[in-house]
Amino acid sequence: MGNGNIVEMKKYQKKEKYLERLFVVFVFGLLLAWSCSIPAMGAPDEEMKMDICRYLVENHKLPHGGDPSIRNGIWGISYAFMPILSYMISAVFVKMASYFTTDLMALYVAARFTSVLCGTAMAVMVIKIGHKLFCGAKQRWIFIVSATMLPQVVYLGSYLNNDSLALFSISVIIYAWISGLESEWNWKSVILLGVGIGVCALSYYNAYGFLLTSVILYIVSWFLKGAKNIDWYAFWKKGIIITAIAVAIAGWWFVHNAMTYDGDFLGMQTENEYAQEYAMDGFKPSQLENSENVGESLPEMLITRRWIKTTLMSFSGILGTFAIIPLNRMYWLYIFTIAFALLMCLLQYGSSSFRKTRIRDKKRILLEVTFGINMVIPVLLSVYYSYYNDFQPQGRYIMPMLIPLMYFVTTGGCTFVDFVTTKGIMEKISTKEKIRDVVYRVILLCGMLGPVLCLFLLKKYLYLI
Repeated sequence: MGNGNIVEMKKYQKKEKYLERLFVVFVFGLLLAWSCSIPAMGAPDEEMKMDICRYLVENHKLPHGGDPSIRNGIWGISYAFMPILSYMISAVFVKMASYFTTDLMALYVAARFTSVLCGTAMAVMVIKIGHKLFCGAKQRWIFIVSATMLPQVVYLGSYLNNDSLALFSISVIIYAWISGLESEWNWKSVILLGVGIGVCALSYYNAYGFLLTSVILYIVSWFLKGAKNIDWYAFWKKGIIITAIAVAIAGWWFVHNAMTYDGDFLGMQTENEYAQEYAMDGFKPSQLENSENVGESLPEMLITRRWIKTTLMSFSGILGTFAIIPLNRMYWLYIFTIAFALLMCLLQYGSSSFRKTRIRDKKRILLEVTFGINMVIPVLLSVYYSYYNDFQPQGRYIMPMLIPLMYFVTTGGCTFVDFVTTKGIMEKISTKEKIRDVVYRVILLCGMLGPVLCLFLLKKYLYLI
């Protein structure tokens, strides 16, 4: 490579770094704008979550999940039965804000800042993951925008919840996987994986599939070169260190639960008992009209009760209501685009030439299989919960699949764009590269404008502030 090419390469890399930093600032500003636009108590169960922050600010200790001061009068429980790391961080921001104001909206915005930071940090990690997974800048940016600009993802990064922390921890775990596979588990990847697992354990239970698959991927990765070539000392040493870091970060919570709830280290059984005793009639676990209680079959729940439709729509959006027609059309546009790109990906993976090339890359196969498993687990958990516990067809319950999903969506979508802009009549057009660049830029622009348009429509038709 000549000196001129080296200079051009450095200029290109510098430009990319600048664009990436600009994008992170854009994400932060967008999330902050959303968090300031949603009215106090205007997001799902946010008042119950804010009760945890208030308790922490006022009492400076961990609450019992059944404490009457935070227990919801309808459901008979509180969010304190679940991991509350994100609410603990939010309580710090609420305490800081309370020195300057007692305005309710200001305190809610302060509490939401944790989610804003988690969403921004996830964007940083997604950029790093994009550099590992995609060589081309166009494909990389499609992946970055797809994984961070989905309206529901932006929404989760703008109000008080555990989901944003879960998505951030998942991004750390995935980056650690890729780095570990590349470097054969250097110390950076080992530490990152331990941190990611620890934080994930303190986020949301629907993200726990990544804890399981982290163990599987770590073990299988050592066997890719054959059992005879394994350095067993390094295998056990690094595995123990990953576990130790994760336990150091998250272990205290489960010890606290076990001591507080008579050995119930997850808190789920105790939560169910409180709900049964204190919930209003009609909201007790034994009285909920889930599919099992009413004798409904699984296909009936999925199709007749529109579990699939509602989950898909709320995965892309449904940021408050179905009543805003333009938003409904946007939801379906997102769903169709994702489904079409996945179909293209399946067709690509089904081709014999692609399989012959990919079969040589065992590490990539292991990563993609792990991605596939983590797309299935959240869906199964959500279906199980809706069928046997409480009918809750919510897209955020399957949101842990986001980054793996968008990896396959990007792979399929970009393959289709490249094919359309290089084959057929395009093959004879001298400006086909420019046409392809325009197509990619239009896709990226639409992806970034999507959540901005959603915010505008919500403020116009729903929030009115």
